[in-house]
Amino acid sequence: MTRIFAASTRSKADFQALRDLVGLNQVDVADALGVSPITVRKWEDPKAFAMPKQAAWHFLEDVLDFIEHKSADLAGHAYKAAQRARDAGKEPEPVLLVYWRTREDWDNSPIGQSNEIPVIGNYWKVENAITRTTALRLAKDATPFSVVYAQPRP
Repeated sequence: MTRIFAASTRSKADFQALRDLVGLNQVDVADALGVSPITVRKWEDPKAFAMPKQAAWHFLEDVLDFIEHKSADLAGHAYKAAQRARDAGKEPEPVLLVYWRTREDWDNSPIGQSNEIPVIGNYWKVENAITRTTALRLAKDATPFSVVYAQPRP
């Protein structure tokens, strides 16, 4: 499990930063955890007494682990493809990374029907976080890429 904030010093701001990092809003987290959006707002409000529950931290850390794993896998495939092109004396073609504009685009796609993290209703937002993380990995390694919008089914 990825822990980017020490358990002993976790703050409300840490929680919001982690939630933002994985690309989910307060309603997404509330729905996934079976709490109200007001509860999540209070977890992040410095004036409110309530602190995020341990299960909420674990949920966001699990989503972050999933994003990291998928991103590393995608970047690994991209690195290998780029290296094969270079070994053949060619300039690698940019890897296309898909970005979802709306929930509707996701729902109308073939993969929108399958959800690898069933507790997240807005899984397309996690897919976008995977794309952003993969783009950072590829840019760091100078592997060419382009982010493209997903095209809905005709």
